[in-house]
Amino acid sequence: MSSGMSDIVVSMNYDIISHRMGRTTFERLVERLETLDIFESTGRKPQRPVRYQLGCFLIRFGMRGSDTLTTAQMMGIGHGTVHLYCDRVTWALRHFGLQWVQWTQRGGTRAWVHARTGLTHCVGLLDGTLIQLTAPPRGSGSTFFCRKKFPAVSVL
Repeated sequence: MSSGMSDIVVSMNYDIISHRMGRTTFERLVERLETLDIFESTGRKPQRPVRYQLGCFLIRFGMRGSDTLTTAQMMGIGHGTVHLYCDRVTWALRHFGLQWVQWTQRGGTRAWVHARTGLTHCVGLLDGTLIQLTAPPRGSGSTFFCRKKFPAVSVL
């Protein structure tokens, strides 16, 4: 697929992922990821552009939890290709992770949370990421359905 066609595909799906990442941030991330060897083809067939692979990753994890089949259908690619693209992007993000993600000053989070909530000994905060369950627990399964209409638990 040519670079122009992948731009169209990602642009079509951009409305879906725009609530998670702005276009400027997306483009800056693509520029950074393009510098890594993992996105260079080692075989006869060229890889899809980084923007397409990152778009696939964002659709899978930003919109659908971990549903690879829906992502494959939306992107018009194979189920295994979704795993391949997501593995590459995950590796790349982990490669840059220590440069981009940093801890606050020692005790900073603890003091901030304590001042606002009264909770002591807090070492960090999470954003309520959903972990999709393969099936709801027996008995009280309906309480585990999230706003995205699948069984999940929230990481808080």
